[in-house]
Amino acid sequence: MSTQEPKIGRRRMVLSTLALGAAYGLGLGSREIYGYIKRLPYERASAAVLPETGTRTGLVLGEVIARLAAGGAVAPEKLAAVYERRGGMPDWMARALKGEDSGEIELGAKTVPYLLNLFWPLGIANKAAFNQRHPIAEKTLPRLAATGGWTLGIEKNGATYYNKVEAVPLTEEQDAMVERMAGVIYRPCCDNAALFPDCNHGAAMLGFLQLAAAQNLPEERIWELAKILNGFWYPNQYVSMALMFDLRDGQDWDAVPAQTVLDRKHSSISGWRRNVNAELSKLVEPADARAKGGGNRGGSCSI
Repeated sequence: MSTQEPKIGRRRMVLSTLALGAAYGLGLGSREIYGYIKRLPYERASAAVLPETGTRTGLVLGEVIARLAAGGAVAPEKLAAVYERRGGMPDWMARALKGEDSGEIELGAKTVPYLLNLFWPLGIANKAAFNQRHPIAEKTLPRLAATGGWTLGIEKNGATYYNKVEAVPLTEEQDAMVERMAGVIYRPCCDNAALFPDCNHGAAMLGFLQLAAAQNLPEERIWELAKILNGFWYPNQYVSMALMFDLRDGQDWDAVPAQTVLDRKHSSISGWRRNVNAELSKLVEPADARAKGGGNRGGSCSI
């Protein structure tokens, strides 16, 4: 985990920047100085949501992915073929497929895209009691993006493995915690919570929650890591959200509770449009593309 530098107040930063510009003869009305000041919130939001340094989790994959492979939900040769076309998979991922020590899981730009395709089959295939309490209609399963879209098991349609593989055993207490958290964690591509994993990101979040609960990670820490994951998976929406909290409320992204960020009001697609995008449009120039959080650097809803 990287150490954080002392934070400087926004007013102090602006005044210091203007003073520095004046010292160099640029004047308080300098276009360069005001342009720099205008960029600061965007750069601050992007750096907060998409940090360059990976975040350590205290979690390991251990034999989890190998168990999915043994149950047919992951076909290692198919997954390897996909990444071969993309330049190859990292060593830690190859070791995880074999059930070997792959080290501590870190969340960052270099790892999250791979983790998406490991947590995804875990979310749909792991056998959990809460799935019995929230069943998905059998005729619907093959058509969902999370199940029908997962083609890297032995069988081409991931629906075959839904709730079938004992990859991450959960105690009754852990199962209940995952159910409770997944029921209120949303993602801004639809209006469904992670408890209904109908797309790859929803399934991946559900898989992550189960892995974290099984390894006894404290609930508050799971919330924080879920916030980081969704930020990398939905960079446009979450950088915009960080920018809104900054400009509207003067609140740093780290200080916004994960439960607030991930709730229906802010992270469902309808909630994001109404309570983030619409609010942000009041604070920035509509034509400013940076208000949308920059380019789309997140994972798509396909393999």
